Amino acid sequence: MTTTDGTTTTVRLSGRSGLLAAIPAMLGFHPQESLVMVCMSGPRRRLGPVIRMDLEEPRGQGGPPSPPGEQLRLYAGRYSDEVALVCYSRAKRRPGLYDKVVESLEAGGTTILDQVFVRGDRVCSSWPGRGDNSGRLPGARDPQVLAMNAASALSGRSILVDRQALRDSIAGPVGRAATQASRALHLAADALVGPVGTEGPVDSAALEEMTRVNIDRALAEAAGSSGLPASRCALIALLLSDVQIRDHVIARAVEEMEPPWLPMLIAVARATPDVDAAPICAVLSVAAYRRGDGALAQVALDRVLKAEPDYRLAHLMLGVMAAGLPPSNLRGLGQDPPSVQDVLSAQEGGLPWPDSTPGRTGASGQERTDDLGGGNDLDQ
Repeated sequence: MTTTDGTTTTVRLSGRSGLLAAIPAMLGFHPQESLVMVCMSGPRRRLGPVIRMDLEEPRGQGGPPSPPGEQLRLYAGRYSDEVALVCYSRAKRRPGLYDKVVESLEAGGTTILDQVFVRGDRVCSSWPGRGDNSGRLPGARDPQVLAMNAASALSGRSILVDRQALRDSIAGPVGRAATQASRALHLAADALVGPVGTEGPVDSAALEEMTRVNIDRALAEAAGSSGLPASRCALIALLLSDVQIRDHVIARAVEEMEPPWLPMLIAVARATPDVDAAPICAVLSVAAYRRGDGALAQVALDRVLKAEPDYRLAHLMLGVMAAGLPPSNLRGLGQDPPSVQDVLSAQEGGLPWPDSTPGRTGASGQERTDDLGGGNDLDQ
């Protein structure tokens, strides 16, 4: 698997079974009721990115409606020489969205190399029930599935059963655990009084040093077997509520590709109550997208906007993702920017506002999801 982060693991796959083995690993979960487009480029058909969208067309979205295939056509034009479409559905009829997407891609000059329909574990070249039943999904012991699973494990990520499981993997504490997490935040706030003070200007240098020390310790703990203590998670979540501190942490996360940033940030997000989760989940979203994990980035943004619907960095990240900007573009955030938000705002000029973008949460609050996965090599 070839990712965009500069740390490369290559898995060579072949044929349609290789394509189907790659998709869950590249998305981070097994898609259901979804249309997936796999971009391929070069003579060896290097895979990436992989884009997933819901089969159900959006209703009640704010802003002007966009053609269903517009987002996929944007990605296809930017990243591919040809694409493969894989439709996952248990429906007896082909979803109307599918034909609209195909029409849009073909009108834009996109070469569609293959069209695959998956119903349960059955794989067909035409809609199930119309013949051409060409086999079943590759099983758990398929060599190409095992190779993709191993590559995912090397990157510190597991392949989850569905998108809801991905949401659950970064969900905040509930019940008694939420009460304990809130108590930990109050204790962390008390611990800040000494180095920061209660009167006069904030000692920014002391705050930045405290952040550096605790982030370094958290990364070391995430790399070990003990995990992060609740006190560390609470202190980091609290420190990130300062925008300047948050931006400094983002600058590190997009530059330092070797340390286990995603496991560390996920641990902090899981220990942070929803009401306080916007800053940590915003940092997680940027770090995930930088590493080509668009699905994780999207569910992290969902949690940000649930806590704070007007959180500016979340809306900027939605625009970055909707515009299909390469994850490597975020590397510039680590070059001592005046503001992460300023840098993201400058990316490719005017980005589409997320409420008018298919796959985002509109004025009605109804969510629709598009996900972006990483890159791979497919030999066919």
